[in-house]
Amino acid sequence: MSSLEKFVEYYRAGEQIGIYSICSAHPLVTGTILEQMFDNGYRTAI
Repeated sequence: MSSLEKFVEYYRAGEQIGIYSICSAHPLVTGTILEQMFDNGYRTAI
């Protein structure tokens, strides 16, 4: 099962789950976001 399929499964089961969405092309912003996601164990899509 893919990560996206798991996401849908959790969502349908009533879990409070979401996807972070940040819109920026600034290297400092994108680098900080990726670092924060990695540190917290979250997945991110670019």
